[in-house]
Amino acid sequence: MRTIETPQKVRSIAFSPDGTRLAWTSQGATTLADLTGNPERVFRHSSRLIARLLDAGPMAAISPDGRLIAFTKERLSLRDFDATAGKIWIADLVTGADLVELGHDGRVQAMVFSPDSARLAVSGTKATTQIWDVTDGTELLRIAHLAGPPGLAFSPDGTRLATASSSFWGRDRTWEAEIWDSESVRLVSLSVAG
Repeated sequence: MRTIETPQKVRSIAFSPDGTRLAWTSQGATTLADLTGNPERVFRHSSRLIARLLDAGPMAAISPDGRLIAFTKERLSLRDFDATAGKIWIADLVTGADLVELGHDGRVQAMVFSPDSARLAVSGTKATTQIWDVTDGTELLRIAHLAGPPGLAFSPDGTRLATASSSFWGRDRTWEAEIWDSESVRLVSLSVAG
Protein backbone atom coordinates (compact mmCIF):
# COMPACT_ATOMS: atom_id res chain seq x y z
CA MET A 1 0.00 0.00 0.00
CA ARG A 2 1.23 3.49 -0.87
CA THR A 3 0.07 6.79 0.61
CA ILE A 4 0.24 9.97 -1.43
CA GLU A 5 0.07 13.15 0.60
CA THR A 6 -1.52 16.20 -0.99
CA PRO A 7 -1.40 19.79 0.25
CA GLN A 8 -5.21 20.14 0.03
CA LYS A 9 -8.32 18.07 0.51
CA VAL A 10 -8.91 15.72 -2.43
CA ARG A 11 -12.46 16.02 -3.86
CA SER A 12 -12.32 13.32 -6.55
CA ILE A 13 -9.81 10.85 -7.93
CA ALA A 14 -9.51 8.75 -11.11
CA PHE A 15 -7.05 6.23 -12.54
CA SER A 16 -5.80 6.50 -16.10
CA PRO A 17 -7.02 3.52 -18.19
CA ASP A 18 -3.57 1.93 -18.16
CA GLY A 19 -3.38 2.23 -14.35
CA THR A 20 -0.07 4.12 -14.34
CA ARG A 21 -1.35 7.58 -13.38
CA LEU A 22 -3.87 9.24 -11.09
CA ALA A 23 -5.81 12.45 -11.55
CA TRP A 24 -7.13 14.08 -8.40
CA THR A 25 -8.99 17.30 -7.87
CA SER A 26 -8.68 19.69 -4.99
CA GLN A 27 -9.82 23.26 -4.55
CA GLY A 28 -8.45 25.18 -7.50
CA ALA A 29 -6.60 22.46 -9.42
CA THR A 30 -6.62 19.02 -10.98
CA THR A 31 -3.30 17.18 -10.69
CA LEU A 32 -2.17 14.37 -12.98
CA ALA A 33 0.55 12.34 -11.28
CA ASP A 34 2.36 9.03 -11.43
CA LEU A 35 1.58 6.44 -8.76
CA THR A 36 4.28 7.81 -6.46
CA GLY A 37 2.48 11.17 -6.38
CA ASN A 38 5.01 12.95 -8.58
CA PRO A 39 2.94 15.55 -10.55
CA GLU A 40 3.18 15.39 -14.35
CA ARG A 41 0.73 18.20 -15.06
CA VAL A 42 -1.47 20.58 -13.05
CA PHE A 43 -4.66 22.00 -14.55
CA ARG A 44 -5.73 25.19 -12.75
CA HIS A 45 -9.46 25.86 -12.62
CA SER A 46 -9.97 28.55 -10.00
CA SER A 47 -8.56 29.91 -6.82
CA ARG A 48 -9.20 27.97 -3.63
CA LEU A 49 -11.14 30.98 -2.31
CA ILE A 50 -13.52 30.98 -5.30
CA ALA A 51 -14.06 27.23 -5.03
CA ARG A 52 -14.83 27.66 -1.33
CA LEU A 53 -17.20 30.60 -1.95
CA LEU A 54 -19.09 28.74 -4.67
CA ASP A 55 -19.01 25.51 -2.65
CA ALA A 56 -18.28 23.80 -5.94
CA GLY A 57 -16.27 20.64 -5.53
CA PRO A 58 -14.10 20.23 -8.61
CA MET A 59 -14.02 16.89 -10.38
CA ALA A 60 -12.20 15.19 -13.21
CA ALA A 61 -12.71 12.22 -15.51
CA ILE A 62 -10.18 10.53 -17.79
CA SER A 63 -11.38 9.12 -21.11
CA PRO A 64 -11.18 5.33 -21.55
CA ASP A 65 -8.66 5.73 -24.39
CA GLY A 66 -6.41 7.79 -22.10
CA ARG A 67 -6.20 10.77 -24.47
CA LEU A 68 -8.53 13.25 -22.75
CA ILE A 69 -9.27 14.67 -19.35
CA ALA A 70 -12.46 16.54 -18.49
CA PHE A 71 -12.49 18.77 -15.45
CA THR A 72 -14.70 21.42 -13.92
CA LYS A 73 -13.78 25.06 -13.45
CA GLU A 74 -15.35 27.78 -11.37
CA ARG A 75 -15.22 31.55 -11.87
CA LEU A 76 -16.41 34.48 -9.78
CA SER A 77 -16.56 38.02 -11.16
CA LEU A 78 -17.09 40.61 -8.44
CA ARG A 79 -17.61 43.34 -11.05
CA ASP A 80 -20.84 41.85 -12.40
CA PHE A 81 -21.49 39.42 -9.51
CA ASP A 82 -21.34 36.50 -11.88
CA ALA A 83 -20.63 33.11 -10.36
CA THR A 84 -20.10 30.49 -13.01
CA ALA A 85 -20.20 26.87 -12.03
CA GLY A 86 -20.99 24.14 -14.48
CA LYS A 87 -18.14 24.92 -16.82
CA ILE A 88 -16.28 21.89 -18.07
CA TRP A 89 -13.03 21.87 -19.97
CA ILE A 90 -11.82 18.95 -22.02
CA ALA A 91 -8.07 18.93 -22.45
CA ASP A 92 -5.46 16.79 -24.16
CA LEU A 93 -3.97 14.64 -21.41
CA VAL A 94 -0.50 14.60 -23.00
CA THR A 95 -0.04 18.26 -23.98
CA GLY A 96 -2.42 19.86 -21.49
CA ALA A 97 -3.98 21.97 -24.26
CA ASP A 98 -7.61 22.96 -23.73
CA LEU A 99 -9.65 21.47 -26.59
CA VAL A 100 -13.32 22.13 -25.81
CA GLU A 101 -15.28 24.18 -23.28
CA LEU A 102 -18.76 23.00 -22.28
CA GLY A 103 -21.43 24.88 -20.34
CA HIS A 104 -23.60 22.68 -18.14
CA ASP A 105 -26.80 23.72 -16.36
CA GLY A 106 -25.85 24.30 -12.73
CA ARG A 107 -22.97 22.89 -10.78
CA VAL A 108 -21.61 19.57 -11.98
CA GLN A 109 -22.31 16.59 -9.72
CA ALA A 110 -21.16 13.70 -11.93
CA MET A 111 -19.49 13.15 -15.29
CA VAL A 112 -18.40 10.11 -17.25
CA PHE A 113 -16.95 9.43 -20.71
CA SER A 114 -18.59 6.92 -23.03
CA PRO A 115 -16.59 3.70 -23.59
CA ASP A 116 -15.45 4.92 -27.04
CA SER A 117 -14.29 8.27 -25.51
CA ALA A 118 -16.42 10.20 -28.04
CA ARG A 119 -19.07 11.51 -25.63
CA LEU A 120 -19.18 12.96 -22.13
CA ALA A 121 -22.29 12.65 -19.94
CA VAL A 122 -22.66 15.32 -17.25
CA SER A 123 -25.28 15.77 -14.53
CA GLY A 124 -25.72 18.67 -12.19
CA THR A 125 -27.75 20.59 -9.67
CA LYS A 126 -30.36 21.78 -12.19
CA ALA A 127 -31.79 18.24 -12.52
CA THR A 128 -30.50 17.63 -16.03
CA THR A 129 -28.10 15.26 -17.68
CA GLN A 130 -26.43 16.41 -20.87
CA ILE A 131 -24.43 14.30 -23.29
CA TRP A 132 -21.77 16.14 -25.30
CA ASP A 133 -19.66 15.33 -28.35
CA VAL A 134 -16.11 15.80 -27.02
CA THR A 135 -14.58 16.72 -30.38
CA ASP A 136 -16.58 19.91 -30.97
CA GLY A 137 -18.69 20.49 -27.82
CA THR A 138 -22.04 19.83 -29.51
CA GLU A 139 -24.80 18.96 -27.08
CA LEU A 140 -26.21 15.65 -28.32
CA LEU A 141 -28.87 14.92 -25.68
CA ARG A 142 -30.55 16.55 -22.70
CA ILE A 143 -32.47 14.51 -20.12
CA ALA A 144 -34.65 16.08 -17.40
CA HIS A 145 -34.92 14.49 -13.96
CA LEU A 146 -36.89 15.04 -10.76
CA ALA A 147 -33.64 15.93 -9.02
CA GLY A 148 -30.01 16.24 -10.01
CA PRO A 149 -28.66 12.73 -10.59
CA PRO A 150 -25.42 12.17 -8.71
CA GLY A 151 -24.86 8.85 -10.46
CA LEU A 152 -24.07 8.21 -14.14
CA ALA A 153 -22.76 5.15 -15.98
CA PHE A 154 -22.56 4.14 -19.65
CA SER A 155 -23.18 0.52 -20.62
CA PRO A 156 -20.01 -1.24 -21.86
CA ASP A 157 -21.15 -0.84 -25.50
CA GLY A 158 -22.07 2.84 -24.98
CA THR A 159 -25.66 2.46 -26.21
CA ARG A 160 -27.29 3.07 -22.83
CA LEU A 161 -26.81 5.53 -20.00
CA ALA A 162 -27.89 4.75 -16.44
CA THR A 163 -28.78 7.65 -14.14
CA ALA A 164 -29.54 7.55 -10.43
CA SER A 165 -31.13 10.38 -8.47
CA SER A 166 -32.94 11.14 -5.26
CA SER A 167 -35.17 13.95 -4.09
CA PHE A 168 -36.38 14.95 -0.68
CA TRP A 169 -39.63 16.92 -0.43
CA GLY A 170 -40.66 17.29 3.17
CA ARG A 171 -41.10 13.79 4.50
CA ASP A 172 -41.32 12.20 1.07
CA ARG A 173 -38.18 10.70 -0.38
CA THR A 174 -37.92 9.44 -3.91
CA TRP A 175 -35.09 7.47 -5.47
CA GLU A 176 -34.92 6.86 -9.20
CA ALA A 177 -32.78 4.59 -11.30
CA GLU A 178 -33.28 5.14 -15.01
CA ILE A 179 -31.73 3.55 -18.08
CA TRP A 180 -31.78 5.64 -21.25
CA ASP A 181 -31.03 4.87 -24.86
CA SER A 182 -28.03 7.17 -25.17
CA GLU A 183 -28.80 8.17 -28.74
CA SER A 184 -32.58 8.72 -28.77
CA VAL A 185 -33.34 9.82 -25.16
CA ARG A 186 -35.85 6.98 -24.97
CA LEU A 187 -36.40 5.77 -21.42
CA VAL A 188 -35.68 2.04 -21.41
CA SER A 189 -36.23 1.25 -17.73
CA LEU A 190 -37.37 3.10 -14.59
CA SER A 191 -37.29 2.10 -10.94
CA VAL A 192 -38.82 4.40 -8.29
CA ALA A 193 -38.89 3.84 -4.55
CA GLY A 194 -40.44 6.09 -1.95
